[in-house]
Amino acid sequence: MCSTYGILLLLAQTQLRNGCTGLSNIHLLRICLRGGGGDRKIKFWNTHTGACLNSVDTGSQVCSLLWSKNETELLSSHGFTQNQLTLWKYDPSMVKMAELTGHTSRVLYMAQIPDGCTVASAPADDS
Repeated sequence: MCSTYGILLLLAQTQLRNGCTGLSNIHLLRICLRGGGGDRKIKFWNTHTGACLNSVDTGSQVCSLLWSKNETELLSSHGFTQNQLTLWKYDPSMVKMAELTGHTSRVLYMAQIPDGCTVASAPADDS
């Protein structure tokens, strides 16, 4: 079930440059990222109708989201219980492609390098 609570990020249909076609088919969506450790969901909303398109239970607290510049992929960072990064294929269902572990506390921040292939992540404990 979708909820209206949380942090809202608006994504517009993207005209990509330099031959990148990954996000060109994504329509105007709103992603609702619920704050706090209890929700654990990434939610997709249609901004034209207000309908919830998908709600995915990630299994742990969602801290941040980052769209790939080159592919229809979404990277999520997490806190309790696993402190991992999870790579998802968006098609428009969410297929988990990989989990990256190693942080010892929640991963609060992510930044994508301009090449679109490299991501830096920063946890709460500087690990």
